[in-house]
Amino acid sequence: MKYIAVEGCIGAGKTTVARILAEKYNSNLLLEKFEENPFLDKFYVNKSAYALETELGFALIHYHQLKDALQQKKHNSFISDFCIEKDTLFAEMNLSGKELGLFYTVFRFLSDQLKPPELMVCLHCTDNLIIERTKQRNRNKENVTWEDYFIKLNHLYKQFFKKGPWKRIDVDMNEMNFLLDPNESNINWLLDKINKIF
Repeated sequence: MKYIAVEGCIGAGKTTVARILAEKYNSNLLLEKFEENPFLDKFYVNKSAYALETELGFALIHYHQLKDALQQKKHNSFISDFCIEKDTLFAEMNLSGKELGLFYTVFRFLSDQLKPPELMVCLHCTDNLIIERTKQRNRNKENVTWEDYFIKLNHLYKQFFKKGPWKRIDVDMNEMNFLLDPNESNINWLLDKINKIF
């Protein structure tokens, strides 16, 4: 089964691009169930107090979503707007010391049972675009006081993309706005890149 992940910073447009690709390839679409993490709202109020619970919660949610998808036989491929490997990025940002060690113990156990994406569609955005997008989303917890956090996260994603075992396609989301301008030339450009890999 082919597994393609679309990844990028918060607000980069992962879900939009994943939906387009899943439709074009008639693939199973797997969307991150971030709303199922019971600690996320508390994390945005008090990051240090709820960071460990939040990161472990996401790792477990992602594990079960991907495990179920990989066991599906209905489709030859699936496309997700997340990958479990990105949980290490958030853990490195939000945890330290024994808590980070505990996270990695759990994460390695979970990730060892999953295969990584065969292809990562990497969405790159400038810091200004990320801040603009997070404001447009109008989620109360993603407010202006978190701008520095999102900027740091955006920079870490650029490093993260280079580390994985996956094949990679880099997409400049400042030039290709699939949400506001989903024109066929942008979509066909991306499809052509993917088809050359598979």
